[in-house]
Amino acid sequence: MMALFFEGFLALAMGYAVDSGAHSEQPIATVQAASSRPKRVAKLISWDASEVTCNNGVTFGANSIPRRIPIRTSRPPQAQPRVIYDFALGEEGRALSMVASMGGRGRTFGVDLEPALAAARFTPQKAVTQCQVTFTQTITPYDEASLADLITLVIHSRRAPVPKDTWPRFVEGDCFASRARQLERHTPDYRKLPKRPGANNWVMISYNIDEDGAPFGIETVGGNGEPKLEAASKKALSDSRWVDEDPRTGCWRYDFTAADVIPAPEAPDLAQFGEWPDACEADDRWAKAPKLAYPKHYQRRGIEGWAIFRYDVASWGQIGNIELLDAQPTKELGEAAKRVLSSALYKKTQGGLTGCIEKVVFRLPEKGAGRPEGAE
Repeated sequence: MMALFFEGFLALAMGYAVDSGAHSEQPIATVQAASSRPKRVAKLISWDASEVTCNNGVTFGANSIPRRIPIRTSRPPQAQPRVIYDFALGEEGRALSMVASMGGRGRTFGVDLEPALAAARFTPQKAVTQCQVTFTQTITPYDEASLADLITLVIHSRRAPVPKDTWPRFVEGDCFASRARQLERHTPDYRKLPKRPGANNWVMISYNIDEDGAPFGIETVGGNGEPKLEAASKKALSDSRWVDEDPRTGCWRYDFTAADVIPAPEAPDLAQFGEWPDACEADDRWAKAPKLAYPKHYQRRGIEGWAIFRYDVASWGQIGNIELLDAQPTKELGEAAKRVLSSALYKKTQGGLTGCIEKVVFRLPEKGAGRPEGAE
């Protein structure tokens, strides 16, 4: 009985009817049930900033904060749809000591909110002022997204392609019906162009190609208004040449410069946090040195910072009881620094160590390494 059951089960699995142990020559026709899952459609998640209000009555417009870098997603967002930040506005006019209030569960680490706020520059105040700003999440289909959001996305997320049918909203023509073969490609000398602290300069240029392979009808489609970048982009484009072929219309390219570095605020003297054992800072203390991993969303804005910790060390070298004492310009950098410190291992000591104090510094290399600039 068991053998018959198994044989029948196997036959059904092979797609045949079973009749008294004999196989039919005709397979059973089956119709695959339609999936109940909706098709995922890629969209952009962006964040709109409110007016900045301060407790001394001063207000700043939303455009005081650089445009946030959007996220490409086909899944429901995980971060809260509305995030409020309280921060201190110092004499230099920069936001410090940011604290997020999300009003519920969610996360914003890796989202370009605190980095954008850290890159903002406000009117300097005579004394430290407490201010507040609200970011509200917006989910937009590609065919409704702004040019600035799309360019910002492709500058920072090269692996997040924008659908080809999105661009004709801004530049119409037949340029990309087939691949144009280029003889000479010129780009601006980005080293000589001005940079914005904490944000990219960008420009998008449209053009046509005549039958001799020369560009004409060069026009600005959009940008952030940096005239030197715009002029350099148009000059580089006018010097470029393509293979002689049928004329093309509606071609485009964009150029951008990397964000200029924003140095970290001045760090306090570690002595103000108390004393610690000399062995905590011995030159040969590491069995496994800390591995500095620069948070990508701060690196691309050129934002430097630091964090100060108090911690203990077990006799076998493991670091524990890590307490964040201070971090600037944001506590997010403190979270990243804590992971750096946790990755390290001291050499074994008798009895371990208590009350060590350490400063983790996030400093970018000179000449904008790691913050690319270029053309597309």
